[in-house]
Amino acid sequence: MKRILSLFVCAALMMAAHASDGPLPGKFSVSADHQVQFASGNLQYHPNGGYWRFAEHQYDFVGNATSGNVVYALDKCNNALISRYYDGWIDLFGWGTADEPWLNAEDATAYGVFEEWGKNTIMNGGYFVKYRTLSWEEWFYLLVERPEAEQLRGQATVNKVHGFILLPDSWQAPKKITFTPNPNNWDTNVYSAAQWKKLEESGAVFLPAGGFRSGSELNVVGLFGFYWSSTLFSENPADARDVFFSERRIGPRDHEKRFYGLCVRLVCD
Repeated sequence: MKRILSLFVCAALMMAAHASDGPLPGKFSVSADHQVQFASGNLQYHPNGGYWRFAEHQYDFVGNATSGNVVYALDKCNNALISRYYDGWIDLFGWGTADEPWLNAEDATAYGVFEEWGKNTIMNGGYFVKYRTLSWEEWFYLLVERPEAEQLRGQATVNKVHGFILLPDSWQAPKKITFTPNPNNWDTNVYSAAQWKKLEESGAVFLPAGGFRSGSELNVVGLFGFYWSSTLFSENPADARDVFFSERRIGPRDHEKRFYGLCVRLVCD
């Protein structure tokens, strides 16, 4: 019965994808002369079905058995159940695992050259939109070096989910909505789903704090966010570059073991 329900859900999701799907409206500088738009949510994969999507809402994340808000075929999804044939969504991926998104070996040598997640067909990504992963240099420019960078970012809680907001280069606050940059707590920028919709329409990006995975063990879910770049860590090739945030800080110079499962948010040029 669950298999039949799963197939029905898959078909419904595929039918729901249409030409209006695509990136968010905000434009973000990732170098002195180049801008990108962010995908509409974190990347998710369904191993048993073999298909990709972006999260339905920016504040959606899979998490584990207790934390997270993604359901499939009436069951709570769980990154700890990652496997080749898991019948649910996962959203914490080893570095560059576009070809083997279910990979959970705790050995950096199992993770070879970077395989771009954006090369796959993403069913709600929009027709003819080409996505890619930011390099670490682009993440760093966005978070630290672009004009007014520190005024266009900060911790927040959206629809009861902890995470980090990025605002586009030329941002205008919606009426009756305020934003405090870098508050170093989850409680200053608190938005309901309705308030967030207005912020999203103004170009805002929200990165949920999805934690990280090592093998099938999850850590700091809902408390820390880790997001991959496409860049190896030059000082130790067993690691790759990422960015992270917590309630009280942001780490734009971070690096993690390539076998760790981290969140992925793609962009388009």
